[in-house]
Amino acid sequence: MTVTITKQLESISLKPPKARKELDDLTINNIGQLRIIHKYCFEDLSDEDWLKDYDTKLIYFNDICVGGISSKHVGEIVNIAAISVLPAYRSLGLGRMLMEYLIEKTRNFKPTLLDTKPLYIAGLVNDESMGFFEKFGFVKDDQEITNMTLTL
Repeated sequence: MTVTITKQLESISLKPPKARKELDDLTINNIGQLRIIHKYCFEDLSDEDWLKDYDTKLIYFNDICVGGISSKHVGEIVNIAAISVLPAYRSLGLGRMLMEYLIEKTRNFKPTLLDTKPLYIAGLVNDESMGFFEKFGFVKDDQEITNMTLTL
């Protein structure tokens, strides 16, 4: 009897199921989730009216909204207004997934005059996030406010 139970347990995989990571559009139904995430991640972000003017993608981990990225084309530049992932969900590749989405989207953007398409982050880069952006090739601008630029 013990041998049979042991063999049955050996055949059962105790590995957790593969995590589901998905991107989704911002809608009237999930904007509240993004507001809560932004308030948690950005203490000084009080005015969120800008969300309606930006293209925003949310990131879900096992059907739970855990972050997002907001960007806007301004002429030939793509301005990243905010990128956030809740601290408990960092180091799982979610921020990378958001950035790769935006970089690919920017590469596919058809500028009218320029061959280069810069991604620009203004004023949201702190010491903690600077290393994250540098992994993608962003370079810090020589300004008092911390800005970073990536030219594709």
